[in-house]
Amino acid sequence: GYRHVGAYGIIYQEDQNPVGIVSDYGSRYIFPNVPLEDRKLYETERYHNGDLTYTFDIAKDGEYVIVLKFSEVYFQSSGQKVFHVHVNDLPVKRNLDIFRESGATGVAYDLYIDVSIKKKEITIGDLIGDIDRELQIRLIPVMDNPKINAIAVLTGTSATLPSPPAPVEQQQREASRRRSRKGVVDEDEDDYDEQESYSPQVHRERDDEASSDPSVASGPRTPDPFNDKNDNVFVYLGVALVCLLPVVAFLMHM
Repeated sequence: GYRHVGAYGIIYQEDQNPVGIVSDYGSRYIFPNVPLEDRKLYETERYHNGDLTYTFDIAKDGEYVIVLKFSEVYFQSSGQKVFHVHVNDLPVKRNLDIFRESGATGVAYDLYIDVSIKKKEITIGDLIGDIDRELQIRLIPVMDNPKINAIAVLTGTSATLPSPPAPVEQQQREASRRRSRKGVVDEDEDDYDEQESYSPQVHRERDDEASSDPSVASGPRTPDPFNDKNDNVFVYLGVALVCLLPVVAFLMHM
């Protein structure tokens, strides 16, 4: 199937989930807080008006880290899209608001979830539940539709991974410190300046379209990008799962 090679040589496979709707509404943003190689991952998404679920087979006990990749590309304020994140029915993140976490529209946000599995028992922080060779990630709607841009399930812990993408406020502070030190703006900072204010690049025709009505989609429905097999594979990526060995645990189970 289609794939994308992201930062650190990680290979992402095409999402095959039959549930939900694929949208490429995020292709109008540049996601300046992630490496260039990863920006395509945040351009497309899958969303659903009910629970959005992914299931992965677990081969053996051990330490794993789930990386959930998100970007808010439609709403331009917090409180518009909110959902819970459950892993094997454990509420690991309640009321996730991508806009609030990232600080703006068109900015990447990654959620790291450390998981320990031993003798059919799964532990996430202080939470303990049951597991029988199957890891389930479930996004539960609270306001509007839950969505996901990419998923990685890796062996090890989050302590061994690069830091997640910095939110807007941290990006601005770091850019300010760089300018203060150097007195000049380098090429990377020019790229950042293009969206330093993080103004939306596309505006809806009416303000009332930003309704929190659950029937409002994450982004306007577009033709399924996976149907066009002649286009560049790097453009048409939905939810993805890392499949690079040896650090990756397993492939997506459909």
